[in-house]
Amino acid sequence: MYNIEVIYQDDNFAIINKPSMLSLFSDRAHSVSLWDLLKEYFKGKAIYQVHRLDKGTSGVLLIAFSKNVQAQLNRQFLQRTTEKYYLAICVGEPSPSNGCIDLPLCPGRKSRFRVAGQRDSIFLNQKLDTATWMLPPSVDSVTPDRKFYPSQTLFHTIFSDGQYSLLMLKPITGRTHQIRVHLAWIGHQLLGDTLYGRPSSSIQQADRLALHSFRLQLTENWLAGVAPQKRVFQAPIPDFFTDFMCGRVQQRADAALDLQSTLDLQSALDMALSSLERAQG
Repeated sequence: MYNIEVIYQDDNFAIINKPSMLSLFSDRAHSVSLWDLLKEYFKGKAIYQVHRLDKGTSGVLLIAFSKNVQAQLNRQFLQRTTEKYYLAICVGEPSPSNGCIDLPLCPGRKSRFRVAGQRDSIFLNQKLDTATWMLPPSVDSVTPDRKFYPSQTLFHTIFSDGQYSLLMLKPITGRTHQIRVHLAWIGHQLLGDTLYGRPSSSIQQADRLALHSFRLQLTENWLAGVAPQKRVFQAPIPDFFTDFMCGRVQQRADAALDLQSTLDLQSALDMALSSLERAQG
C-alpha cells in the first residue's frame, strides 16, 4: 500500500513526493491511482492538477487547493518560468559529459513519442557554447503532415563508471516523455525504461524507472499585497538511486569513488545545479 508523503503544504498548494510505479490517474488496468489517494488524504479539500509525472517517475509533484492558484501555476509552467530538475540513471556514459539535447518531438504509435527526424541524422554540434545534440537545419520532420514540438533538455553527468551514469537534467520545455525520448535517441536509455528502451536487455532491467523529479522552483505570486517570491522544493533521493550507484562503485577498486563517503553527494548535486544554470544562460 502506498503512503502519501507531503513535502510541503499550506492553504494554497502542496508538494507531494510521488512514489514510483503509481499512476497519477487511473490507467487501463483500473488500478488505484495517486489522485484517488490524494482525494482521500485531503478529504474535505478540493485539489487541482498543475502538472503530471509519468507512472514510473518519482519525486516532486505540485497540486493546488484553489482554481486561482492552479491558474497562476499553470501559467508559470506554460510560460516556462518554473525550473525543474531531474535525477536519472542511464545506460552508458554520455560524451561530452555535459550538454544539451535539442531534438523536436512528435507523437508516435501506441501513446509513444519520437524525435521528429531520422535517428541517423542526429549529430553533436560542439561549435555552440553548450555542446548540443540536434538535427541538421534542413531536417524538419519525418512526418511533415504531423505537428511536432521543439524540445530542449540540459544534462550534467554527476557520476559514471562507463556502463551506467547518474545524471541531473533540466528540461527547458515540458513535453510528454521528453527526458526518456531524448536520452534514448542519443543512445543512453534510462535504466528500467521498458517503453523507450529494450525490455529484454539485462543491462537495462530494473525494479523501477530510474527517473526522479528532484527539485522544483516556482514563484508564489497569488498572495494579495505580498510581493512575488521564489520558492524551491526538493524531494529526497530514493534509496534505489544511491543503492544502485554505490553498488556500481563497490565493484571498482577506486575507493575515491565511494558515493556515500569520499564523494560528497550534496556538493556533487550543487555543482550539477550550477552547471545547468550556466548552460541555460
